[in-house]
Amino acid sequence: MIRMKHCLGFIAALWLVACNKHEPIVPLTTMETGKQVRLYDLAVLSDSVWLACGGIRDREGWIFRTENAGVSWTASQVSEPRCVYSLGHAGGNTWWAGGDFLHLWKTDDGGVTWKLHWLGEQVPFHGQDRPGVRCWQWTSSQTGWFAGGENLGEGVIYRTGDGGASWSFSFHQHEFRGIAITDGDSGMVVGHGASMAVSGAPGSAMHTGFTGDFLTDVLATEDAQMMACGYDGGIYRFTDSGRTWTDVMENNDAVGERFNWNDLIDTGDGYIACGNHGKLARWTTTASAPQVYVLEGSPHLYRMALRGDQLLLASDEGRIYALELSQLPY
Repeated sequence: MIRMKHCLGFIAALWLVACNKHEPIVPLTTMETGKQVRLYDLAVLSDSVWLACGGIRDREGWIFRTENAGVSWTASQVSEPRCVYSLGHAGGNTWWAGGDFLHLWKTDDGGVTWKLHWLGEQVPFHGQDRPGVRCWQWTSSQTGWFAGGENLGEGVIYRTGDGGASWSFSFHQHEFRGIAITDGDSGMVVGHGASMAVSGAPGSAMHTGFTGDFLTDVLATEDAQMMACGYDGGIYRFTDSGRTWTDVMENNDAVGERFNWNDLIDTGDGYIACGNHGKLARWTTTASAPQVYVLEGSPHLYRMALRGDQLLLASDEGRIYALELSQLPY
């Protein structure tokens, strides 16, 4: 019994050390959009003009715009009781936003005004199969994709080739959170327990064989590969159209520190992932493992955007945090 107590004490000590080994990073600035809602997405249009969106599921949705680099914000509430989850840039001043129940909004003036874009009959037949729009990828002003899902097992993939006038779609038994499409109109859509390769049409989606994590984002790298992160803590590099993958960071095991990654971003010389409890990971393509940091206060971090050498992070309570990349050495 004494030996067992000593073993349990030793394991507990190791666990405490593992969970407190990261020095907290103090944000350069904390910005308030003025609404106490979760911010799901963030985009930088210019040095001073940014967009953000968020809300409460099936209750209210907001799109925010600043013209003075986050000092003050204009908040526009969408007329429908739908949360707004995602922003997509179709080129120029044209942006799209996606929310609950396959609701879309479009702006042609850089986010000053937004109009509902109803898909009409271009939706799954059953209402329960019309989930939230979680991610976008436009490869030109005419060709764009979005994907979404909810409840882990309801997902859709959409594509337009005429600037949003008409859409084709496919329905799947996976909740999708991330999409990466290259100029060749092919790429990957990722989500709960799945990564799917697509090419030219939503109906082309095929499972790559990956099932080990709830993938929350994916991006195309300069070497024609894909990088993805997961809510179960893994970061992965995919090759061969997603059919082969290696761990950049292994997913969570039964003992030790927990990671829940929500977003990935390419910094030009490497990558950053952000997640719950203030976690940030930064690495290069040649690094043996990511360097992990914790934002002071441990806020959940849902989306990132780069503004020069500054990293912007969307969080809860309508807050956006700003860091200098130099605060994350690696």
